[in-house]
Amino acid sequence: MLLCLSGSCDQCGVCGGGSVCNGCDAETVGAEFDCKGACDGAQGLWSVDRQGVCCDMINDADCLGLCGGTYEQGWVSDMSYQVCCAKVDCAFMCNGKASVDSCGVCSGGVTGHTADSDMDCTDTCFGNVTCAPTMVRLRLEHA
Repeated sequence: MLLCLSGSCDQCGVCGGGSVCNGCDAETVGAEFDCKGACDGAQGLWSVDRQGVCCDMINDADCLGLCGGTYEQGWVSDMSYQVCCAKVDCAFMCNGKASVDSCGVCSGGVTGHTADSDMDCTDTCFGNVTCAPTMVRLRLEHA
């Protein structure tokens, strides 16, 4: 067993070391194991959120940084910047009123698109059938 004399250990605690602290991969300075046990995020950016849950912070966390959270980035009403919102519509507006219509088109709200306006008269989305206007006969009775 080799004993280090006082002052002969480097800042990494290695006896006679070169003062370069390699991490968990034995190569990269500062590389650490993530919460899933991978060395320095080798399997993604796994981290523990503020509630103590371990997840891939890029793909599984919301904009509040909560694993499995439901908040999303959305535009404020004047579209000058984005904030983290509980409800974002299909036009990416926080608390917006737009929704996807029967043809799969984001409509209403700030979109300027009227819902189901892409349907022809046979209710076919993006169809090209033009139907003749319906004639209504009115009978006027005079007393």
